[in-house]
Amino acid sequence: MRSARAPHRWTAALAVALAALAAAGLAGCGSASGAPTTAERLVASVRAAAKDGGTVTMTSVAHLDWDRGAFVCPADSVGAVGKALDATWTDGTPPAEGTVDVLLTSAGEVVQTLTIDLSSVDPCTGGPALADRTFGPTTEFAASASTAGGAVVLTRVP
Repeated sequence: MRSARAPHRWTAALAVALAALAAAGLAGCGSASGAPTTAERLVASVRAAAKDGGTVTMTSVAHLDWDRGAFVCPADSVGAVGKALDATWTDGTPPAEGTVDVLLTSAGEVVQTLTIDLSSVDPCTGGPALADRTFGPTTEFAASASTAGGAVVLTRVP
């Protein structure tokens, strides 16, 4: 979804970022078809939004049927995540140190889990509450300047 503040700004940046990923020929990355994975689309769109001072929604990168999601940080408990999503997370384990999991659910079941390196996208900096990392399809996250380690920081837009 596009931000009402800048209807085309981050969409154009996303297209440029995806073209750069394709041109780079990322060996060993992407899906079997060669198309970027959902995790790669998320990282590219977050980086593009950060360069443009924009926002990102998961609807723009996750092309499947889902209704709730959460950025799960290493310190989160499986029980708290399941409760926040009102979902069953049957294979739930907290993400490994240095990574964040993005869970997408539909009708109370986890339908996709993305694992992203915290060195590229970081929704955990500053210790935001799980409620601030739980989202619906239209929830916007601001992508801001990189941390010292180079990660783009995501913050939920009120």
